[in-house]
Amino acid sequence: MPRPKVKLNLVDRILSYWDPAIGVKRFQDRAMLSSFDAAQKSRHNRDRSGKKSGGSGDDHIDRWSLWELRETARDLDRNNGLAMAIVDRVIENVFGPYGFELRPKTSDDDINKRIQEDFRNWMHFDFDARREFSGWEVMRNVYRSELRDGDFFLQYQYEGNGSCMGFEGERVTNPRGAKEVQIRGLKTVNGIAKQNGIKKYLWVADETPQSPNVPVDQGKAIRADNVVQFYNPRRYTQGRGLPICTPLIREIDDIDDLLLFERLAAKKAASNNMVVYTENPVGASEWMTKQFEKRNGAGDEPLEEWDPLGINYLRVGEQIDSIPSNHPGTTFEPFIVLLNRYVGLPLGLPLELVLLDFSKVNFASSRQLLNQAQRRFEINQDQIAFKLYLIYRLWLDHRIDQGHYDKSKMGAFPYAHNWAFPGWPSPNPLQDAQACALAIQYAFGSRTDYNRRRGISQDRIEQELENETNQLVERSIPISDKINPMRSSSSTSQTKTQEAA
Repeated sequence: MPRPKVKLNLVDRILSYWDPAIGVKRFQDRAMLSSFDAAQKSRHNRDRSGKKSGGSGDDHIDRWSLWELRETARDLDRNNGLAMAIVDRVIENVFGPYGFELRPKTSDDDINKRIQEDFRNWMHFDFDARREFSGWEVMRNVYRSELRDGDFFLQYQYEGNGSCMGFEGERVTNPRGAKEVQIRGLKTVNGIAKQNGIKKYLWVADETPQSPNVPVDQGKAIRADNVVQFYNPRRYTQGRGLPICTPLIREIDDIDDLLLFERLAAKKAASNNMVVYTENPVGASEWMTKQFEKRNGAGDEPLEEWDPLGINYLRVGEQIDSIPSNHPGTTFEPFIVLLNRYVGLPLGLPLELVLLDFSKVNFASSRQLLNQAQRRFEINQDQIAFKLYLIYRLWLDHRIDQGHYDKSKMGAFPYAHNWAFPGWPSPNPLQDAQACALAIQYAFGSRTDYNRRRGISQDRIEQELENETNQLVERSIPISDKINPMRSSSSTSQTKTQEAA
């Protein structure tokens, strides 16, 4: 196929006439758009000879590509059920109903308990600078924006107990739509100025822009040391994120078009399902016209109590037959299922989880599919955990400066901690409990690891059991013996495996 030509609009040609240097830059920017098929208005060209080769991750991303990809992904999230379901399933499984639990690991247990309680309250009441949502509600929206738009920014504010204010990706851009600018002498690409690879400044528009070209007087540079960028780059040298559906936009559009065309074909077939067979179609048409005129003459009195043409009399040689509807066809559903499954592959999502339908797979297959999806969700949780660590570090430094904790008692690394992630319910709880019992017996597993995979803290379980036992003793309620979960109700004999459980 011939290499696609780069087309310049009227503004490009005028600027090229007055300043050839600007014209060359605009020509390069137009050519850069071909780096992402999904950013094109027409994405049917498969010729890759014109793609940009070499360069860093940022060299393949420009403000126009980011803008087009972001707006396309938002349109899909608003108007396409499949794209919306993909993002919903990821958020539901990564955050669960209650979010993550902070577990500080300083050298002082009392400080750990205070930090844990203070951070839980701060996330619930003070995290949102606008005081409209709880912290974990904000984090779900932040993660949705990251998946849908490519990135999102949270700025920590030090007033009072501290809070976070968010702004979307399109507000971070270069002023005047320039490809490169300077902020405090630092090269700035796509609104981010770095020094030795570390973010130092961001150029942020005062309000959400209507195009990538933001006048320089409608924004400002801010320091990046209290801003956390939520994004998942595909390359280490990539400073901005891309929507999660970037490589799938064409496939999602095709599925949507196929469903629309099939619905239209089915409606057409349903509306024309009765026909009259005759040897003289011209005569039949004339006869029906005369019948209609006769019934709607001067008296306007219908011959029967039916609407015009509601009843027609067949003549000799005519018969009525129906057109069988073959929409959707027998191969349509398998083809659509295949396309939907292909959409979920890059995201690690099985089709059954996206559509919430496991009726066509057996138990063993569904369990394998869930295990594979959970591996992907665990990676997503780990990525979010590091971003939350950056927020936790800003919050903890703020609390220490306010005198809430004695840093000298917190050890060499006061930020030491881990996160308890939400787990997933087991598809077969009894079988999993038996497997855990065997693992504990033969010392290749622990209760802590088993409960961690369920998203439950072993320390919390032990504390709750201790509190329950104390309450039973205080109320003089007899404490029952241990219950063997593997005892059969029909037999009192036990195997060694059951004794282990």
